[in-house]
Amino acid sequence: MSVSRRRWLTLALSLALVASVTDDAHAKRKPRVVWSAVTVRPDRPDVPPIVKKILEKEGRRADWGRRRDNPVEAAVEIRELSHVRDGDVVRVTCTAVGKIRGLGAAKSRFSYSGRPEERGKLERRVLELVARGIVTRLADIAREHDPAWRVAAAP
Repeated sequence: MSVSRRRWLTLALSLALVASVTDDAHAKRKPRVVWSAVTVRPDRPDVPPIVKKILEKEGRRADWGRRRDNPVEAAVEIRELSHVRDGDVVRVTCTAVGKIRGLGAAKSRFSYSGRPEERGKLERRVLELVARGIVTRLADIAREHDPAWRVAAAP
């Protein structure tokens, strides 16, 4: 094997090793969030699986502060998911409250309008916006209650 090929092979293996160590270290620092309950008031059995999937996706993206021994336990309640048709326009409204056990709560409300034949897409979009708002605020609350984050964030 030539010297230049050996150097390239060594470089490639070194980069792969650094990348794997960096990913493991990042994964250990990032806290987990467990969505203990997703409830919908008026009962709609099709909504909780959709909301839970959205919450898990947004929860992975959010910055929850440093990793804790126990995961952050959160719950979300969809208090309103309604649609009103007015002529050739339908307005979908959603209100949700999210809570972190022992830390606090956040409320989010969105309304979107569109064509009546696209009501399903509008509902999904409103649920995404509400879930994103809840996750963002709950992550802020979790970071605010993290003593290490407060020290690092102080001016």
